Amino acid sequence: MLIYLDMCCLKRPFDDQSQPRIRLESEAGAFMSHTVLDPLELRHRGFDARVDSLGWVNAVRFVQQYEMSRLDYTTERDAILPAWDRKEFARGLERAPCETTPRPQGQRDG
Repeated sequence: MLIYLDMCCLKRPFDDQSQPRIRLESEAGAFMSHTVLDPLELRHRGFDARVDSLGWVNAVRFVQQYEMSRLDYTTERDAILPAWDRKEFARGLERAPCETTPRPQGQRDG
């Protein structure tokens, strides 16, 4: 049997317990809470399920669609990359050796 539980069932213990229905719902939620995973375990298992279903790269892409990053990319970028202007960057590309890496058999662009 499947039971749909939304966030209200988790917040029920904080409601007015003097009402019999709310008290019973709170007790039912407490009874079921032993099967509820802690947030870290839930995150790990959820991500593992995504990886199993989508593969590593697509699982990461899926998470990135919904998760806001707390990292400051621009600060990291400025610390790592040299302070080149466009002309200097283009000169660096011209000086760089052209490397080609063989593509695994069966892999296509896109």
